[in-house]
Amino acid sequence: MTNSETPMDPAAPFTPLPPVADAHTALVCDEPAWPYRSACAAGGGIAHLRVWWAGEHGHVAIVTETGLGASTTNSAGEIWDELTARFPGPLVLLEHWPAGDGADHDRLDQVGMVGRRPTWRRIWPTAPANPDHHLCQAWMQAYGHDLLAISQPAA
Repeated sequence: MTNSETPMDPAAPFTPLPPVADAHTALVCDEPAWPYRSACAAGGGIAHLRVWWAGEHGHVAIVTETGLGASTTNSAGEIWDELTARFPGPLVLLEHWPAGDGADHDRLDQVGMVGRRPTWRRIWPTAPANPDHHLCQAWMQAYGHDLLAISQPAA
């Protein structure tokens, strides 16, 4: 994974973070035990998938790591392929890691594709020195926290 605290590469294909008018009414998919394929030795994994319709901006998907099977990070390419086939049009894919495994807070990273290779940028939390800090902070305040609040994985 790239260091998501470094400046975003302008050549990387990160779709701008779109508005999601209402996190509850725009939710089009909520699968707490979504199986995904992976080229990793595990062959796949289980994540919590939520997808919202963002109007002309396409879809916003949050894939939450559950620790079951191959990680979402190691399977990002396969996850991207599956979601872009299932939800045509622009897609913003966000990888969510709940607090734990040594981290005392949740993490949210945007996944972009450079050819067939996934790349990441940190959305939340971002360090104040990150050039995207204000953009990501504003998006999280306006939309991101609401999306995460209704998208916690099943216990």
